[in-house]
Amino acid sequence: MLAFCCDQSYESYVVKKKTDKEKDNVIEFAASPGKTEGDSEIEGVSETMASFDEDSESRGDKPVDQGDAVAGEAEEPDELELLLREKDKYYDLMLRKQAELENYRKRVFREKEDEVNRARLSLLLDILPVVDACEKGMETLNNETGDAVLDSYTDGYELLLKQLKSFLERNNVSEVAGVGSIFDPNVHEAVLREVSEEYEDGVILEEFRRGYTMNDLLLRAAQVKVAVHPD
Repeated sequence: MLAFCCDQSYESYVVKKKTDKEKDNVIEFAASPGKTEGDSEIEGVSETMASFDEDSESRGDKPVDQGDAVAGEAEEPDELELLLREKDKYYDLMLRKQAELENYRKRVFREKEDEVNRARLSLLLDILPVVDACEKGMETLNNETGDAVLDSYTDGYELLLKQLKSFLERNNVSEVAGVGSIFDPNVHEAVLREVSEEYEDGVILEEFRRGYTMNDLLLRAAQVKVAVHPD
């Protein structure tokens, strides 16, 4: 009977202790009414950010300053302007080089053309005396008539002179105006002057040597006799 009473008293004591402990927990929770489950999550995030900041400081990372970010954005237009200036610089350089190349091509073409003309000029100057000789021979043969042998020579001279003049025409060689034209010091050489009332002053009366031009370039001046009006 005594044992049963002791057991019952012990169980009552344990139940009372548990009840007192639960009351204490309720009182603790009531002492901080601002804390909820969301507050607990916020505290966890804060603790995580604090640990992240501590790790960053341990690695030597520096926090980004808003002033530096704004300064970087302000520098971007300057860099863009520099790039545009550089683009304009190289574009201008390209145009200059292109113009230089075009001028070089024109100069080379002109130099080659001049070389060809000089070589052609030398050949034509060597041919002109042959043309003069053929013309003189034709004049002499035309004055001699009635000889069958001379007539055959005349035909040969005519054919040779025709071929020579055809060669001159293919090379843009033309004759300088002669008898009856007005004296031009640019293409004529006055060998003799003759006073004449019949002709105007400066009229060419006779041609001693025919003159030639090639593409408006004087190959040889014509030697002529010019009329001079008396004073």
